[in-house]
Amino acid sequence: MSIISAAADNFTEAGRKSVIEAAAAEGSRALSASSQSIRRQSLGSYSSRVSVEAAVDGLFSNSQDAQKQTALPHFLPVRSLKWPDPIVAMRNSAKCGVLSGLMPSISRAWAAADNRLMLWNYSSAAGGRDFSSYDDETEPIVAVSLIHPPGPFFGRLVRKLLVVCTQKSLTIVGLAFGGVEFASSTVRFIPLAGFSVQTPHAMLKVEQHSISGRVFAACSDGNLYECLFQSAETLLRGKLSLTRHGIFFGQTPILSSVGKLIAKAQSALFKRQEPLCDLVVDSHRNLIFTLDQAGTISMWEISAATVTTDGLPSAPVPAPASAPPVMLPGTVLVAPDPLTAVSVATTHVEAKAVSIHAVSRESSSSCVLVVVTRDGTRLRLLRPSNDWSGRAVLRVEEQIPLRCPAMPILADREVGDASWCRDDLFVCGYRSEAQGNEVLVLASAPVAAVHPHENADTVITTASPASPAARVEAIDFEASPHLSAARGEVAAINPAVATSESLQQLFCPPAKVIVLHSDGMIIYVKLRLLEVVHCILLGRSELRGPLLKRIVSAVPRSELALILATIAAGAPSLSSLPGRDRSAVVFADSEPLALQEDDSPVSRRLSYSSPMRPTTSAPPASEATLGRLICSSVSAEAAQAALDHLRAQFAMPELKEQLVSEGGVSADVTGLPTHIVSEVTMSPMAIALVQLLGRSCSHVLPHRCIGKGRVALKPRDVSSALDALQTCMKTLDLLRSDAWGDGATFYRPFHFEFRWEANKVILSLPTNPPGGAYNGGRVGVGLSNAEAALLQACRLRALHGVASVAGELLSFFELLKGVPPAAYDRVWKPAPSGSVASPVTPSTQRTAAAGASSPTTLELKTLADFLREPQLAADLVRGVVRAVVETERARSVPQWEQLNRFLEAVRTRCPDLISSTDAIEQQATMDLDRCARLASQLVPSSQRGGGLVPLGLGTSSATDHSAALSRIEAISGTLVNNAGALLQSGALPQLCAQLVSLGQYRQAIKLWLHAAYQQDQGAAANFTFECYAQQKQHAMLTPGQAPIQDSLAAAGVSGPMERGFIVPSQTQARALKALQEKRAIVQGHVCGILETVWTSDRRLFAQLLSPNRAQDDATAANDLTSIWQLQPQDRVAHCLLFDWLLLPRSDAAVARHLRQCFVGSNSPWLEGYLAQNATVLGLELPHFYWKRRHDPAQAIATYLSLAQSPLAGFDISSFNGDRLAFRLQCLGEALQCARENGADVSAIEPLMENLLIQRELSAIALRLLESQEACLSSEVPVASLRRVPTMARTSGQQTVTQRDVIQDHLRLLTDDVCSPEDMFDLAMLYRNVGGTEVQLRILRSNRVEDIQFYVPVIDATFQRPSLSRQDAGRAVLQHYGPVGFPLPYVLSYLEEEAFHADPRGSHATLELLASSTVPPDVWVDAFRGLCECIVDAWTRQSNFRVAQHQQLMQSKQPLPHVHINYLVNVSAVYALHSYLAALNWLVGQRVSSAAARSTSQLRGQYQQAKELFERVLPVTEVRLGLLNSDGTKPMSQPSTNQAAVQTATACFGKTKTLLDHMERLISSTGA
Repeated sequence: MSIISAAADNFTEAGRKSVIEAAAAEGSRALSASSQSIRRQSLGSYSSRVSVEAAVDGLFSNSQDAQKQTALPHFLPVRSLKWPDPIVAMRNSAKCGVLSGLMPSISRAWAAADNRLMLWNYSSAAGGRDFSSYDDETEPIVAVSLIHPPGPFFGRLVRKLLVVCTQKSLTIVGLAFGGVEFASSTVRFIPLAGFSVQTPHAMLKVEQHSISGRVFAACSDGNLYECLFQSAETLLRGKLSLTRHGIFFGQTPILSSVGKLIAKAQSALFKRQEPLCDLVVDSHRNLIFTLDQAGTISMWEISAATVTTDGLPSAPVPAPASAPPVMLPGTVLVAPDPLTAVSVATTHVEAKAVSIHAVSRESSSSCVLVVVTRDGTRLRLLRPSNDWSGRAVLRVEEQIPLRCPAMPILADREVGDASWCRDDLFVCGYRSEAQGNEVLVLASAPVAAVHPHENADTVITTASPASPAARVEAIDFEASPHLSAARGEVAAINPAVATSESLQQLFCPPAKVIVLHSDGMIIYVKLRLLEVVHCILLGRSELRGPLLKRIVSAVPRSELALILATIAAGAPSLSSLPGRDRSAVVFADSEPLALQEDDSPVSRRLSYSSPMRPTTSAPPASEATLGRLICSSVSAEAAQAALDHLRAQFAMPELKEQLVSEGGVSADVTGLPTHIVSEVTMSPMAIALVQLLGRSCSHVLPHRCIGKGRVALKPRDVSSALDALQTCMKTLDLLRSDAWGDGATFYRPFHFEFRWEANKVILSLPTNPPGGAYNGGRVGVGLSNAEAALLQACRLRALHGVASVAGELLSFFELLKGVPPAAYDRVWKPAPSGSVASPVTPSTQRTAAAGASSPTTLELKTLADFLREPQLAADLVRGVVRAVVETERARSVPQWEQLNRFLEAVRTRCPDLISSTDAIEQQATMDLDRCARLASQLVPSSQRGGGLVPLGLGTSSATDHSAALSRIEAISGTLVNNAGALLQSGALPQLCAQLVSLGQYRQAIKLWLHAAYQQDQGAAANFTFECYAQQKQHAMLTPGQAPIQDSLAAAGVSGPMERGFIVPSQTQARALKALQEKRAIVQGHVCGILETVWTSDRRLFAQLLSPNRAQDDATAANDLTSIWQLQPQDRVAHCLLFDWLLLPRSDAAVARHLRQCFVGSNSPWLEGYLAQNATVLGLELPHFYWKRRHDPAQAIATYLSLAQSPLAGFDISSFNGDRLAFRLQCLGEALQCARENGADVSAIEPLMENLLIQRELSAIALRLLESQEACLSSEVPVASLRRVPTMARTSGQQTVTQRDVIQDHLRLLTDDVCSPEDMFDLAMLYRNVGGTEVQLRILRSNRVEDIQFYVPVIDATFQRPSLSRQDAGRAVLQHYGPVGFPLPYVLSYLEEEAFHADPRGSHATLELLASSTVPPDVWVDAFRGLCECIVDAWTRQSNFRVAQHQQLMQSKQPLPHVHINYLVNVSAVYALHSYLAALNWLVGQRVSSAAARSTSQLRGQYQQAKELFERVLPVTEVRLGLLNSDGTKPMSQPSTNQAAVQTATACFGKTKTLLDHMERLISSTGA
């Protein structure tokens, strides 16, 4: 058992499999069953008599006594005919006697009078008036026999041979028929020259071996003769010769004469042999039996088949499995002498024997012969065995007497000369010399052992000929013809069908017993169970129930239900079906495709239009009328009665339930039920319908369907199975509304176990299901009757599906009767490149075979296998149809109209196996091929509208170009909506290849894109895109890494972990599959076509991918000439195309062109793709906003985002691997965009300045790294570093080299965007190599106001040993800023240096400042401030000494923006000199440039300078010791360096000169 959800589709699928297995088992059983399968074995030999007249009267009588004693009829007359007047006249004029007989195989009776012979077609529509005459004989005719031509000596017109025997000759006459069907064709006699031979005595009976074709004749001289045929006469033997078996040298032409002389001598010396009166040839056992007038029966055994002189078999009747080749003229058929070389068994029958009859092998394996005696007893003889003397003796197995106490009518009567016996059927005429009339007796086994025949093994039916004076002259049996044979098709009856009555009722009309008498003939039908039930339904309505109960008492209920279903469906086996279309396509390897002459419209594979005749229950006028009624189409009343009885008595399933515990133990034992075991047995109706399916397909179900170059199933088997399937399908349709409608669904909201068996389903339902399903206090809920009916409905629905598939598949096989082997070869072989597969992607080639089924797999499949896997059946049909189309396309002149009719026939007959998609595929394939073939010229490339387009389409005028395009557009439009289905069926590559071959690249791409879009639509497309985005983002990650799991979770995936992967959910699995298919379509097929276009037409390529970029966005979005608008809704497909356009190319020009096509595309998903891949695509996204969307704000924001993004996975080859360069490029373009559009740049410039600083710092680090100094190898403790290198973090090292630290800094500076703080800290490490300048630049760009940040940086700059004070000052002044920059502090360093260089006054600092970017006003004020600082410091500390230097530095009393050394070392007068020099330079610049300040300002500056000069003089004197702090002169001159005094004096002088010069400059301005 399997535990699955109790959903309707699961039940239907499981039920479908059980239906197939049950049907297959029923088919095997029906094939193995004989006609006696229904017969009840009796306890003894007992015969029961029924009269035809009484049985019919009982069915329609109002008498209750008659109804109770009603016996069901076993035979009914259906037709009574009188001899035609010409035959009557011929019989009346006979002088030597009249002979007559039957030839049922050609529906003829014959009558011979004297030397005249007439054939009478008793089945013709002319009412028996169709007859032919033969009078070429000169002697009275004594015997006539019909044989099949035993060799190719008689011409194609001769289909049968008539053997006419007279007293002295045996003549072969040919019979030619005007049509295929013997019964409806006229016959004419064809004389055959040379095929007549003289006979020693009269040949009384001629028989033919049906397998080998040998012809034997029983002669009145008591001997057995054989006819020998050859194609030409020879010196020793003619075309026809006789050989006598049982004589010496019988087969040798010359020596046989000696043998005849010896035989005559034996006849003279011994007793003369009795004439042979009967001859029987058992073709299957290779036995010949003869009966002479004395009652002696002889048996001859045939050893081997006849062989010709050239080794060819001579058995053309019927042709063996491997038909022999045509024999050459002059070939002599030499019959061996097997009949004389083996033992001959004889026996003597004491009773007067009338006739002998062979017993079929299917009826008995031991009994070989039945002998009919005069009293009607049948002797069954066993196969011969040797007696005590060694002779072979035929022994009697059983004697079956005919008389019984219930038949006094047969007293004093004996069997006439005419009798017929086969198996359990015996027909003869009883005659009496005393009584004039003759009684016809028809004895058979009972159809069903029902009252009043429940104890009988033989039922004897008696009837009377047409008139009391009539005598029975011949009796024959017309076996149940196969329905295909009844339509005139040349087909033999399936042996299994012929011996199984259950199958005969489906495939064959009832068998007929033809009784030929002196006044004409009577045709009886042998009633089977089908006809018996039909009789009951035609009888009185109140008798139907009781009589059907009799049937149920003798046969299974399902058997009666099957009969009722057959009648309800119209019982097609009772008569030929109405004209179901059987037209097939006839193919020839050298001829174009053509249909048969029948051009009638194609109909549905199974026709349900069986005519129903409205009738009443009035009794028929005669027994013959009733016989005709039951052997014709079913009346509407009888069909409705059968259907009503089927619904009322046989439709409900049987339900049994039992409580069980764990382990399957009954709850009665344990008392603790855990499950309810419900057993639902299908109703007899359901069982019968499954049996009906199995019997309908019994002879085709276990056989292979397709072989190499042919349909393996025989046409007549396919045809008969289709006819029988009609009954099953119609019955199911009649019961659809109340038995298995589409709304019938079985559902249980919990899991349970179930098992389908042949005729039932067993369910195990938990007593406490999930959710606590309780019902009125019951522990558990079992099945209700309604649910049981729903289960049966599931089975019937499955049965309908199986029968539908079987009918369509068989109908398809019937349609392919004439398909040549070449078409089948295309099913197994791959199609040539370019015709089926897309030419641009060879990996997409497909074979014409269907689906993934291999040829070997399909060849080995039986019909049952195809029913088990319906998809295989659809694949087979699709593959064969494709092969047929490809075969026709391969012809030089295809017949398109005929091929179209063939496809229409397939679509009509097989609607479920050949889908609408397949139909569209085949129609489009034909139309496109016709466009290619009918194209008379191609449009020049300058005029192409999307490729090379064939013109003409029936004409050669170039003006039809637009019509050609319209035609192809129409074809493509039909394909677009079914592109996804065409892809699944494997047809899309071929169709797109045809479009490409026509130059219709755009249409081919459109089909592929629509196929990709149809893989997922709606909400599923979102999942697919998420999968695409995550796969693209994490393409390089290995399974099991966290990002993969994160990406799956982001895509909506949830599931358990398995070996590092998340097991995808069903939605995710579908999305991944759809993505895979889309990628194969877009990057395989679409891009392959684009590569083809690129090679052939660059202009068309640009038109397809990049429409006119001069258009505005609205116009470009509506431009349908580009592929982006062919399917604008598929985001994933567009992204995959973008990926292809951006792939790296070996040719830079190609890559650049494709990138331009990408940027210029009018795809609605371009913006999203650019945003998703902004770090990869660089500046394309802000360009899109700036140039295409005209949105500068969004462009600037995107530039800023890109400049600060990590740029992971960014292709920096265009920037030589420099990410900083890319960031600066982003900011540069952002500045340009902002300035062009008048936008604010305040957010751009600081960021750009920081990046420039970062680039400067990285250049410093790189120069240091490249310097290869020894210090780079020195190790540094990791703990002492503010930033630990990545290598140390990962490896856990305690020390690293300086080189490692610098490399880590370099990676940080080149890959990332560093903050100003980080760069300030890093620059501190590089102070000796230019880091201080970077720090100053950082402070200036970030407008730092705190002087404490500047002072250490400036100190470090001036303390660099590699820089002079002037160079250091110049480097520092380059980074001057208006905010926070301590210019006096810098000047103090410069002035100190200048003072030491020239204490008398120097202009070095002034020149340096004048060449810098510092404003003059600023540095002039800075000079004044420095001078004032010195004055103030010296004023506060009048006794300032060098010893007080350290104290001054520690106290930090001077202003922080003035260097301590400056205050200590530089004199005030020098500072005053520098200030006045600066002020004079400034005033001079202002005056010379007419940019002087106002008079008051100039005068104010002069007064400040003069006051400062006056303050400096005393302070300087005090400092030099020339004055005391109180202004008095010291008592003694200090021992001061006279050089210092002189220097100061000189400086004072220069200062006084500057002051005077300044006064003059000011005075010159008028101030």
